[in-house]
Amino acid sequence: MRRRFQPEVFFDICTYLGLYLEMSIAAKSRMIIKEAGMDIPTTPETHQENLDRLAELKALKKNIGMSGLMVLRPVINEKAVDEWVIGELL
Repeated sequence: MRRRFQPEVFFDICTYLGLYLEMSIAAKSRMIIKEAGMDIPTTPETHQENLDRLAELKALKKNIGMSGLMVLRPVINEKAVDEWVIGELL
């Protein structure tokens, strides 16, 4: 991958992957906590931080382009469910 993409795009791919996985794990953790019947306190700062992460994810996705996303397809299976899970953070 490193040889096929420009260094900036490769860096964006790595950043996108890390951020996507971080947000996915956080959302799934929140779902487990909710299913256990526990409340999750949210603050305006936390909400804004999640919105910022989502905006960064969208910007990185645009920078990576279709070929970069195709490279990530075996690792990240983007479906409507994944978008809903990330939406759980909001």
